[in-house]
Amino acid sequence: MSKEIKATTRTLADSLKAAMTMGDNGVAVTAPDWYEKNLPEGLTIDQRKQFQSHDSAVMAAQAVALGELGLPVMQNNTALSQISTSLSVGSDTIATDIVREYQHGKQTINGHVISSYTANAAGTNRGELAAAVKHVRAMADDLLTGGAK
Repeated sequence: MSKEIKATTRTLADSLKAAMTMGDNGVAVTAPDWYEKNLPEGLTIDQRKQFQSHDSAVMAAQAVALGELGLPVMQNNTALSQISTSLSVGSDTIATDIVREYQHGKQTINGHVISSYTANAAGTNRGELAAAVKHVRAMADDLLTGGAK
């Protein structure tokens, strides 16, 4: 039996749908204040912005630290095409890769930095994205293919 979407997710999804406008170009635009209005009780947007500001600084610092520590290793080991690191941010992850050589159009970039912040569902919402994906795929099978796979 498939896992049902939790009531909390359903409530947030319904609120998001009401705040979204779907364009003919396939891009849905959400009211800019939706996230702030739907924060958990006791959490303010200013608190969230403090975390975001700190995470942005950590991402930049991680790129600098990885470059300073790892580029000399790449220099001595020409077989290394990239160096990487990641760190836990609670249940989330901040990761940085530095690629030896990256082709961007006609330009070659040495030491191309790729940073990412990955939000991982945890705690009471663990597995909820998987239930949402299953729900969306079932809708797509019905609406886009008439139920054919």
